[in-house]
Amino acid sequence: MQVSNYILVAALEVYLLLMLLCVFLLLYLRNQRKLIHRQQGKLRELLAHQNKLAPSSHPTPAPAQKANHYREHLARQLEITRLQYQGITGNSEITAAQMPDAPMMQKILALRHQFLTAEESAVSFEGDKPIVHWDSLEQQLAHLLAAQTDTDALETELANCKKRIENLEKFKQLFFDLEQQWQEAQENAQDYYQQLSDMAESVEDKAYFTDLLDRYHNVYHDVHQGMLTGRQTLEKNPAVLYQTVRATRTDPTIANEIIKLRNVAVDQHRIINQLQRKLEDAKTAEEKELAIQDLQQQLQRQIRFVQEAETCVKLIEDELKNSQEKLHQQEFLLDKAQVTQEENQRIKELLHNFAFESKTLMASIIELEQENDKLKLALSDNPNLQTGEALKNLQADHLILQTQYAELEEKYLHLKLKK
Repeated sequence: MQVSNYILVAALEVYLLLMLLCVFLLLYLRNQRKLIHRQQGKLRELLAHQNKLAPSSHPTPAPAQKANHYREHLARQLEITRLQYQGITGNSEITAAQMPDAPMMQKILALRHQFLTAEESAVSFEGDKPIVHWDSLEQQLAHLLAAQTDTDALETELANCKKRIENLEKFKQLFFDLEQQWQEAQENAQDYYQQLSDMAESVEDKAYFTDLLDRYHNVYHDVHQGMLTGRQTLEKNPAVLYQTVRATRTDPTIANEIIKLRNVAVDQHRIINQLQRKLEDAKTAEEKELAIQDLQQQLQRQIRFVQEAETCVKLIEDELKNSQEKLHQQEFLLDKAQVTQEENQRIKELLHNFAFESKTLMASIIELEQENDKLKLALSDNPNLQTGEALKNLQADHLILQTQYAELEEKYLHLKLKK
């Protein structure tokens, strides 16, 4: 009995839902019929108006009739556009043409409405001769092209930002993988160091063997201390947005030069961003000229920074040569003592990676120096360049450099992940 009651209640609920749905559909059909009747009435009025404006039997109409015919044609096209827009949106008022979320047909109708409105206000007649007021037409239609240009620039900048975010995620993953590999390599190297220390008593030249063993131990010990220093810095200053990665090498002077150059790069990047914001906020010609002069000064500083980076790269290459010499000595010692070559191979790969990264850095520095020379030459050749054109050129060059940097960064990560 209870089952029958449940079935009856469920059937009643379904029946009520169907009734509500029918009522809703009836109301919707009623509104649609009213809308169709209104559209048909307007269409009949337009057809009647068009019949009244049919060509007369006269061979050549008067100039005033030609002017009125053109204006009536524009008014009729505007009305047709409004009716089509109303049929799509239900609203006869066309308010915005650049709605990002609107359907494509709605944007096209709004654009046609703006063009016809501009044409109607920009054309006048003197007798039978039409006169186009180009200044008025430019004022009413220029903002459409400007909006499209701004949209393209924003889309390009957004794509660059997304690419930079993806590259940063890959860099983070590479850092964690490298740290894990380094921990494993350090544990194995410490075991091999203990084994070699135990074998020192059985070697003929004990002093030479011990000296080479200590130098081998210092190679990975200094790198490990540098990684610990960087981790402690992150733990002490978690709120700092820009962190400098500190890497300690065999020569502390080289490490200090690297840290100095990286800090200078961060400062230059921050100053350039501030100057770009000043350029965007500048309204008068004097403010724009001052901002461009500041950018030229920053360009000179960037050239000096590139020269210092070249010196640092040369020091890194010298250090790599010394490390390779030490590696050859360690290989000879390990071969003589009949120790496994697995850890030695890892150290060789690490040094080869350092060499590859140094070459990549050198190539990037040379490319930046060439770009700086081109910019400097362009500024010296055009000292009387207008402020507006200079601002647009600087912004365009900055956007192109950002895109090239993101592409180079992505290629570097792709090669790194392949290795």
